[in-house]
Amino acid sequence: MRTQKEIDKAITNFEAEIKKLLELGYSPKQAVKKAYEAYPVMQLMKPTLQADLTNSFIAGYGDDVPYSTKSISMAMAESWAADNLTLSSRLYGRSKAIKQSVADTLTQAFKTNKAVRDTAKSIFDGYGNGGIIPEASLPKFINDLTKLNITGSSTPEAKQLQRKVLRSVRDKVSRLTTPGVRAAYTELTHAIDKGNEERINKALETAVQEKTRYNAERIARTENARAYADGQVNRYMNDDDVVAYKWRLAARHPRFDICDFYANADLYGLGKGVYPKDKLPTLPAHPHCMCHIQPLTELDIQESKQHKGINQAGLDYIQTLTKPNQEVLLGVNGRNTVLSGKGSWQDFARGWTSDIFNARVPAMLQEMPKHTLKLHPPKGSHINSDYIIDTKVINNKAYRDKYNELGYSKDITRLVFSECIACLNAANGYNRERGIMIDLATKKVGKENIGKIGSNNVGIYYPNNDKTPTNRYIVIHNHPKNITFSVTDIKNYLTNKCVHSAVLVDSLGNVYQIKNINRNVNVQEVVKYADTMYNKLKKYNTTSKAMSEVIKFLVEEGVFEYEEK
Repeated sequence: MRTQKEIDKAITNFEAEIKKLLELGYSPKQAVKKAYEAYPVMQLMKPTLQADLTNSFIAGYGDDVPYSTKSISMAMAESWAADNLTLSSRLYGRSKAIKQSVADTLTQAFKTNKAVRDTAKSIFDGYGNGGIIPEASLPKFINDLTKLNITGSSTPEAKQLQRKVLRSVRDKVSRLTTPGVRAAYTELTHAIDKGNEERINKALETAVQEKTRYNAERIARTENARAYADGQVNRYMNDDDVVAYKWRLAARHPRFDICDFYANADLYGLGKGVYPKDKLPTLPAHPHCMCHIQPLTELDIQESKQHKGINQAGLDYIQTLTKPNQEVLLGVNGRNTVLSGKGSWQDFARGWTSDIFNARVPAMLQEMPKHTLKLHPPKGSHINSDYIIDTKVINNKAYRDKYNELGYSKDITRLVFSECIACLNAANGYNRERGIMIDLATKKVGKENIGKIGSNNVGIYYPNNDKTPTNRYIVIHNHPKNITFSVTDIKNYLTNKCVHSAVLVDSLGNVYQIKNINRNVNVQEVVKYADTMYNKLKKYNTTSKAMSEVIKFLVEEGVFEYEEK
């Protein structure tokens, strides 16, 4: 898997950069922050991971995949788990956790190092007497030093080295002279400093090579399992011959968990681990889950035996389990509650979810309307020649094909294309913007708003309130000149949770898209920083160039994904 190579490369560079910065005197937090800016592990793995996800989907689907690799890749970037995090949001979120974990581990190692050195000093200082340690106090003195982890390790070799250092320190102190004590202290502190270096290196290796790698590989493995499952379900979702799926445990399934329940419980009366096509549980069931499904036809099962009594069926299976496995599945209290009949296993089973597998479906390529949706010549009086749009650029297949790459379903793509053409018609010959939204659920177009000529601004009717579902609407508007989204546009998309994505068109035939918005960012902080960055860049660049740099920064920070076509 190419992603694994990218993870190895990024982690090696990340670790080396931290070590270099620590040697230059940076604090752990500063070193980790700067090193991650140079080698953002999670972001660096994204391009190859997305390519691997595309390949996993294709492998799951099998022969004759009816989707382009572009549309599959876009679909695999969408959210699928209950947390609604897109691939970008998930990677961005783990980036913060990784930086915090590495910094905390190193900070603790530095604190331990200081404590060892300070304790050693206090042991020497505690005897006074002009720096000479009385002969009678030598056993206690050495015993106190023995309690210190001088070498920063607990290996047999480290323990042997510690004994050697302590023998040498004892010999020097036993001279009962001030120079002897000083020499002993110098030797001990040198050994401690070397041990501290070992402790820092070990902490860095643990934090980066183990914890950071674990996070990266867990996401890669889990996302690939989901992509493969998406491919399988896409293949059979419209196949009338396939009526059910059988949950199959991975060959290396390590321990009992919810997957054993899914694979062995006969919840619907169709057989162990068999689910009607529309009742398949979410797959993968947990991080690192490598289970898969087997399609079944009506010849493989007896559909007439299907029932809806899954609560009793689940309980029947749970009662066959050993007590330890029952407690793994339900917890100690949950087991007692369920087996005593005072509660349902569905309320206690760890990892169980009533959510049904909802496959991500790539967009199939389709032809846009060729005749009914066109850019018309400018209409009305006072036409401004600076804003006349070339109909040859807009009314051709190359322009229509751009909309196929936006990743929407066939019906939504047609609506997006139609409203974008309407925006261009409103702007043809005028410095005017038009804004509108499309409801992804109802596939209906909202109320349009056509701005005043020359205002360079248009309002959008956001139906945003506590009852408005998150990621529900596509925002569409135009910019009369060749400029991408503005800071104001971005602020609106981030602050209005109902926005699923946004499409912007300009008079030169460019199509811009913002999608996969990260709802976990600090909106006010992001907007403030973007606004400040834009104002600084605007002093030395065009508006378009300044905004391009701002958007590039926000994409790198995982705020959203951006396409320019």
